[in-house]
Amino acid sequence: MIWNREPRITAYKHVDGSMEVDTFRYTPGKGGLRLAEALKKGRIIGEDCGDYIQVPPRGFCRDLSKPREYIELPEDTLWYVDTFTIVEENGEPQVIILARPEGERLTGGLIHRLKPGLPVYIGMPVKPVFKPPEERKGTIEDILYFDEYT
Repeated sequence: MIWNREPRITAYKHVDGSMEVDTFRYTPGKGGLRLAEALKKGRIIGEDCGDYIQVPPRGFCRDLSKPREYIELPEDTLWYVDTFTIVEENGEPQVIILARPEGERLTGGLIHRLKPGLPVYIGMPVKPVFKPPEERKGTIEDILYFDEYT
């Protein structure tokens, strides 16, 4: 997918309100466990489903077949902001993005924070920034945030 890097949206809808979220736990499955192992090493993986690579891995392909193998994305993989929302956390605005990887066969994406203070737009090139190795636990929070790709 090739993005036009110019902002396309000039008006945004704002909805006031709050949403309470209780603790949510789930079993990540084989694909999620592989992703957790990779995140702890400061890497992101996908799964090879033949004509596409699913990021993050789910443990199955669209046709419900098993993935052929897990693929480590190169560190210099370019990601783009597909969509975003702004939420308030502890009185501070947080930009939450859906970051999609750029690549011939790559599909899917990760929902995460954008680096605080950055202006955001659809199609913005970004890259993940990981915590130091000694602080990683094998969760999506091992990614501190996505920063602007320069």
